[in-house]
Amino acid sequence: MRTSAAKALNELQERERATQEAVAQMQRQLDDQTRELLRAHSASSTKLSRDAQRQIETSLAALQAAFAAQSRATAKQMRWLLAWPIAGTAITCLALLLASSLASWSIVKGARTEAEQQTLQAQQALEKTRRQVAALEAEFCKTPAGRKYCISTK
Repeated sequence: MRTSAAKALNELQERERATQEAVAQMQRQLDDQTRELLRAHSASSTKLSRDAQRQIETSLAALQAAFAAQSRATAKQMRWLLAWPIAGTAITCLALLLASSLASWSIVKGARTEAEQQTLQAQQALEKTRRQVAALEAEFCKTPAGRKYCISTK
């Protein structure tokens, strides 16, 4: 019985070793599969990460281009809007300059015309005074005292 117990013990030990080897073999296979799955997952994650990074870079470039275009359009619109007050100011200044020039010209022309009229009146008054003096001198020369004086001055 002893041999059969020893034999059974040996068989049990053999089965246990075989089971342990099978478990170890399965553990190695599980480890290998796990490593392979982790490697595949890592590669997939890296690829997804690169793809996401490229997509983000593309989106950012598109946003930057859109922002630059919008900025240029806004700047152009602002320049156009700011041109109106400048143009309005320039037109107003030109209108004021023209109005003041016309007013000054009118004042100067009026003063000149008035001065010419005053000069003409003064010349007419001078001529009238000369005629009166000539008439008085002619009357004086007809008198006896004037004849002596008029002859001596002539």
